[in-house]
Amino acid sequence: MTPRKAGRADEAPSVARPLELFGHHEARERLRAELALGTLPRVFLITGPRGVGKEAFGFWLARLLLCEGPDPRPCGGCSSCRKIAGLQHPDVHWFFPVPAESAFTENEWVKLLGKIRDAPLDPSHTRFTQPASFRMHQAATIRKLAATKSFQGGEQVFVLGDYEQNPSDQVHNALLKLFEEPPPRTTFVLTSSRAQGLPATILSRCRPVRLRPLPEDEMRGFVMAAASGLGTSVSEVRVGELAARAEGRPGRVLELLHAEEAPTDEAAELLRAALEGGPIASYAWSLANTARGTREEHNRRLDGLATLWRDLLRVRAGLGESLARPDLLDFYREAAERLDPQRGAAAALELERGRERVQANVYAPLVFWRVFHALASSFESRAPRAPATYSAP
Repeated sequence: MTPRKAGRADEAPSVARPLELFGHHEARERLRAELALGTLPRVFLITGPRGVGKEAFGFWLARLLLCEGPDPRPCGGCSSCRKIAGLQHPDVHWFFPVPAESAFTENEWVKLLGKIRDAPLDPSHTRFTQPASFRMHQAATIRKLAATKSFQGGEQVFVLGDYEQNPSDQVHNALLKLFEEPPPRTTFVLTSSRAQGLPATILSRCRPVRLRPLPEDEMRGFVMAAASGLGTSVSEVRVGELAARAEGRPGRVLELLHAEEAPTDEAAELLRAALEGGPIASYAWSLANTARGTREEHNRRLDGLATLWRDLLRVRAGLGESLARPDLLDFYREAAERLDPQRGAAAALELERGRERVQANVYAPLVFWRVFHALASSFESRAPRAPATYSAP
């Protein structure tokens, strides 16, 4: 399953295409220097939060290796750079988790590629209603392609997105030999939001590259570029809101530009419930509402909660600017009066752990119960406290 042809070969890629990389300049310069010295590894593991740009970094690395233009490379304008950005380079192979073959036929794969090429800024294309993971037929295809010479006689690059999504060790074992001894002029780029879910045998054979969330100025630039690529007009205030809500993750911006406001509105209601109902109400809600749903749905709900919690902590600290939801400022102020800062910080960590647990397929009601218990426990009760007593020894 390798995208080979997409768009016209002479079509320059839009700045907002998902294969265009924003930020991560330090990591880029480090790899450029290693390429110049001839010390660039052949197997990479790109890690970082969901949506930070890991696969985009993988395709940037492919352009670095295959660029035919002048320095600084990649130039972005040569034939190879344009083909890679358009998902049409025959020596750049992209793989990501898919449903089982019985639920995801070859014909559906062809349709999916067409959708990605026609609307590359829509992040919903690779969300499936059925469980998705790396499959043995993909491993067989990767091995077959790696055993053949590159189509254009140069480098071959394999980008394997969300590689931690494997149902067993079968796929890992099938590819382990390739990672141990990559064929000449062949580079593998694995990406993962949860590297701790990978076997030690895989981790030990990869060069890690950690990508961190982008700063606010770069996020604002991405929001404007993405909106322009979608033909959408956004005000300066809206740009700031989207940049804040995305928490340094360009992929989250694309989700927000395509999503309705319902998930974040739901998050606001859940925070209100935590404020008023306490841990018991949170437990009941978790059991009733999260037993079903996809990992993407759970991730979006946690993202919405994390965004509002960040706003609340900023207001509690006296920082009322750059809020993702300035329309909730009155609610934030009310909640901030009862928020214990230390517990609030601990709840933020529990939210981040919740994201990791969802990625690891932990039972969703348990994940959300832990998250909501932490959020609800951060607020002091409205009931008056009993006066302190002291007994002499």
